[in-house]
Amino acid sequence: MEKKNSIKVKVLLLLVGILILMYFLPRENTAAGEDEAIYKENTAAYESDFFSDFRLKRAAWRDSEEEAIHALIENGSTEEAKNTAAADLMTLLRKIETEDMIEEVLKGRQYEEAIFVLDEDLSLLILKKKTFSEGEIEALVQFAAASAGVDSGQISFFTVE
Repeated sequence: MEKKNSIKVKVLLLLVGILILMYFLPRENTAAGEDEAIYKENTAAYESDFFSDFRLKRAAWRDSEEEAIHALIENGSTEEAKNTAAADLMTLLRKIETEDMIEEVLKGRQYEEAIFVLDEDLSLLILKKKTFSEGEIEALVQFAAASAGVDSGQISFFTVE
């Protein structure tokens, strides 16, 4: 089960990396004949879609993991397997609660969009803002680390404009 979770998290992190890379790839510009207003509208739609797409994919991943754990609880072959699955479910629910709390606090601090992904090995903090000072980045990473109970070195910080 732990190996499956690790693989799922790595796939999720890879997906986030690809989405961020896609965001930074050059897009067609108005010099190629595209109308300026349409270009800006398409760019804005793409930027706002990153956060909503990510949340939808994360929700689907969370749901599938929760369903798998519930199946183990209900159909576990031994009491030990059922107890382990129940502990895994509690861990998942605490993780979800922590991620949601950090995101809500950051939104309350006037960051328009925030995503936090908590993992044992590497956590991600993704915020929507054009620029950050080094001090601001350090303070945000420290806040997320302290709130999640992880070392700040385990948090990667990304921005999406």
